[in-house]
Amino acid sequence: MKLAGINQPGRIRALSTTLSVVIIACASTPAQAAPDAASDEIDADKVRCEADASGNMRAGYWSQPFDFVKSGDLATAAIWARGRWRCPGGTSLTFDGVVASEDLMRQGGEYGRVREAYASLYGEDWSLRAGRQIVIWGRADRLNPTDVITPRDYTRLVPEETEQRDGVDALAGDYRVAGGTLTALLMAGDFRGHDIPLDLPDGLASREVERSAAQVAMKYDRAGAEVDWSVSALYGYDLPPSFELDSTAAGTPLLKLHHPRLTMLGADMATVVGRYGLRAELAYSRVDQARPQDPLTRQPMFYLVAGGERTYGNYFNVNLQLYWKHTYGLKEASAQPDPMRQALLTQARASWDQTEADQVGLSLRLANKWLNETVEAELAGVYALTQRQYALRPRLIWHVNDRLKLTLGADLYGGDDDTNFGLVRDLSTIFMQGQIGF
Repeated sequence: MKLAGINQPGRIRALSTTLSVVIIACASTPAQAAPDAASDEIDADKVRCEADASGNMRAGYWSQPFDFVKSGDLATAAIWARGRWRCPGGTSLTFDGVVASEDLMRQGGEYGRVREAYASLYGEDWSLRAGRQIVIWGRADRLNPTDVITPRDYTRLVPEETEQRDGVDALAGDYRVAGGTLTALLMAGDFRGHDIPLDLPDGLASREVERSAAQVAMKYDRAGAEVDWSVSALYGYDLPPSFELDSTAAGTPLLKLHHPRLTMLGADMATVVGRYGLRAELAYSRVDQARPQDPLTRQPMFYLVAGGERTYGNYFNVNLQLYWKHTYGLKEASAQPDPMRQALLTQARASWDQTEADQVGLSLRLANKWLNETVEAELAGVYALTQRQYALRPRLIWHVNDRLKLTLGADLYGGDDDTNFGLVRDLSTIFMQGQIGF
């Protein structure tokens, strides 16, 4: 089920206009202040802003959307744009946005998103950022227990997982201290969690419960030494939704999707031993439990990822990681007398990865390049050893020239009916996309 988005035609036109202005402004030659007669010695480099822009137009095909509401072949189109202005005095402005249609043949697939829009101020040992920004934590490869700040739209049809991310409205500060960097974030405004596909029983409506209280996060990071490491903490909201079965005023069943308070404590490290890069990342997280005995309430969890990678020759990269998840206080899910509640319980525990108290699995990523780096291939996958479920993403990318890129890939899922990937196995898809940069 797709949650917060922009699908009204008027808003799409407004955001399209905004993106057009950004593209034109960034691509134009920066204006230079004209000196008057008394100041013709002014250094032009000290009074002008430098602009940098990039963007692309895309057209693609997906055999199946990652959504239980829609089905069938989809033709897609999108415009992505990013711009940055660097000005004197250590200031800059950053913008990243997209307008897209995920179903050109039918109405209702349009959306727009301002993923980032923030101002930065830099000093010798510090920096400040204010606005919407994407914050990514964690040194492990794609499986990141400490990455609990930035929401993802898992239903967004894009070939790169990083493009599913959206920014959070925050005031962020970095300060160099004791050989590392101390980062503090204060997040405000309306909270938005993950957008995930939900297979709702017939007759059940859903509603997102709004959250608007502040969130705080801190991180201390040491990089550039023999071992890079960081420790982090968050007191905010849980990105995956929790479920609460209620009813409307008319007495019809209603599923409330709410995001309880989350406390996370985490750490990560990375180092190089010979030709091997080694990484580890862990986190302990727990949500405020208003209904601790309710099986629809997420339980505290410890999550550890550890592994390494090596590059053979110039390009062939092998990355292997093991993970372990332990859920504290998990009770066996007893059969529910209400079929609707039973279906929700299965989805809730699967989406939290809390179907078993201990889960062990591995992730593998193989990547290579050929023909002067114009052809790339990657096979990435996750397999849960204790649950017999998997996700697999093969991709083939051809850089035809500096501007044109073609991508062919697939997202394949499988597993038992009560597992995360098993629930979405019918949403497996093949996709292809053409992208031209500007």
